[in-house]
Amino acid sequence: MAIVTGAYGTTSGRDRALSTYRQMSIETAAPAELVLMLYNRALRTMEEAADCLGRKDMERSNQRLQKAQDIVDELRFSLNIEAGGKLASDLAAVYEYVNSRLLMANIKKDASFVGEAARVLTEIRDGWAEVVEKHGYR
Repeated sequence: MAIVTGAYGTTSGRDRALSTYRQMSIETAAPAELVLMLYNRALRTMEEAADCLGRKDMERSNQRLQKAQDIVDELRFSLNIEAGGKLASDLAAVYEYVNSRLLMANIKKDASFVGEAARVLTEIRDGWAEVVEKHGYR
């Protein structure tokens, strides 16, 4: 039985509307915005993982940490090392570091490793967001 929750009538109707909105946002975003979306999603997922670790929800923390690693891998795999040269290589190394911290968080069940990863990725995201805003990639 559906629960009435507002303008869309049911929870599932609201969920479908949000899903459609997210999909449209992705499909219409510029490449620079897509990268920013990936950074933001990775950081949200890391926050969820840290919260799960704090609550000792090991199954969910494992899922969230793996999801965050997948997103960081997507960022790393999207780099064009040939065209980007040293900057792209350095960024790939940073992504590998972030993933190593997430892996350690999962192995040790320690949210401090998630915090390290999130601090590094936040710096990169903030710099990227500034470039996107400054150069009008939206």
